[in-house]
Amino acid sequence: MRALIIENEEDAQSLLLTLIKEYVPEVKVAGIAATVKEGILAIEELEPDILFLDIDLDDGTGFDLLDQLEEVDFALIFTTAFNEYAIKAFKYNAVDYLLKPFSIDELTQSIERAKISLSSELAYSRIKALVNQVHGLPQGKIPIYTLDGINVYQVNEIIRLEADRSYCNMILESGKEIIVSKPLKVVESILPLHAFFRPHKSHIININYVSKYIKEQGGYILMSNGDEIPISRRKKDEFISLLTGS
Repeated sequence: MRALIIENEEDAQSLLLTLIKEYVPEVKVAGIAATVKEGILAIEELEPDILFLDIDLDDGTGFDLLDQLEEVDFALIFTTAFNEYAIKAFKYNAVDYLLKPFSIDELTQSIERAKISLSSELAYSRIKALVNQVHGLPQGKIPIYTLDGINVYQVNEIIRLEADRSYCNMILESGKEIIVSKPLKVVESILPLHAFFRPHKSHIININYVSKYIKEQGGYILMSNGDEIPISRRKKDEFISLLTGS
């Protein structure tokens, strides 16, 4: 599991890094950031499973950082010296709120909660997908969790999906936009791999609706409905191979 630490005090950074290395070796700290700006870039680049987030940062707060993210698809653990923000923290779906100085036991228990949080959503979606394939929905249909319940859609009517923090937006061939009450990572787990591709952390596209790949502006994908979808550098070669069959 990959972790990212966003903390502006060097002593606190070092202590947390040491404790994780020594007591939770199955978690690898992939990076450390000290500001809101650095943190957003690190999240986009490293795609952590767990985020340790301080509230008081050099250029704002941890809440400011979260408000600027397109998707929250990691387990969030706040690490702070301020106890007055606990209620607000849990509104951001934090799995824990560690008050400094925290103990080794408190840290390891938080990480266990993070593991459970990460695995439960994906495991549930995968099981549901298997059940639907064997006993439930006809082939070519998938259940999507929306704000008013569970709706069933044809796979071939979905053009693309776009992250919106803990939710995502699904755009249909008809032009209708559906708010999905699950993060993009969870929806991705039930989509058929042969039809969908994730060119960017915040986007999933139906390959059948790709109109063109354009090299300008660093490269982007033009969909049949005119939508322009960014593509990350590390996904570019894979996408081109998919298009050309090479």
